[in-house]
Amino acid sequence: MCLAIFKPENQKVLKHEMENAFDNNDDGAGFAYPQNGKVEIEKGFFKFEDFWKAIQPHMDKPMVIHFRWTTHGLTNKDNCHPFRVTDNLVMIHNGMINAVDITDKDKSDTRTFVDDYVKPINKGNPRFIYTEYGNRTLQACIGSSKLVFLNKKGESVIVNESAGHWQDGVWYSNDSYKTIKVRYSNFSSPYYSASHCYSTPKKSTAKPNEIIGKPKKVKGKKKARWVPKSERKAIQEELEHELSQNFSTSDMEQDATLSQSDFTLRPNLDAIDDASGSTFVPLISEEYNLFNEEQ
Repeated sequence: MCLAIFKPENQKVLKHEMENAFDNNDDGAGFAYPQNGKVEIEKGFFKFEDFWKAIQPHMDKPMVIHFRWTTHGLTNKDNCHPFRVTDNLVMIHNGMINAVDITDKDKSDTRTFVDDYVKPINKGNPRFIYTEYGNRTLQACIGSSKLVFLNKKGESVIVNESAGHWQDGVWYSNDSYKTIKVRYSNFSSPYYSASHCYSTPKKSTAKPNEIIGKPKKVKGKKKARWVPKSERKAIQEELEHELSQNFSTSDMEQDATLSQSDFTLRPNLDAIDDASGSTFVPLISEEYNLFNEEQ
């Protein structure tokens, strides 16, 4: 689900891999790069040709790139990544942040996380994300997800970096840029893994050594055949049945007893103790002070 990329200055990404990434995660693409003392964002691309045309002039710059697969909120430009933290800092995300309390159902989990958590934290301490303590705190918030921050100097901070991989000097949050996988639904489960995706070959319009920034016109381009939405429900049910066979009934019953509140972060109440003995509270408010007085 989704693909987050960090491309350092003057590093190369392959055109056919970007096409794969777009086709696998086709709910909107975007990218950001430093320019004129701040970070510029261009996003809301729902056609690869538009994305391709927009990104070419900036390929020599350090950059974060994102391809979205909707899990929460509307599929629109506002929910596309990157998200602005400040004029000097942006963020992209891969995964699902189940611990956030999404009050506006039109907003994605990442957009909510940035607005309700990251922006207030950064306002209180702009150096927070650059510290080891900050990195550990963000890991505690997002679980197995990955975050990538990019600042106006082209510097990046990658949270859960080891969960992704580096290839030819570029960091990728997963391998959905390598092959085309048929997208059948928005099904999400703790038992789901990428190995259960149905794959189909796709003939790329780009040569393996062709990089973004060097367009090549190809006549007679054909789109890969996708599973129609009308057939995706049956595939999903088949996958769910297959996955359920790998877990005991007791495991499933135990998971069913867990409510959303068991996983929801309460930004005003959940303090995190540092190894040094200090305590960090993401959002300090009057509600938090009243909570302390009651204790």
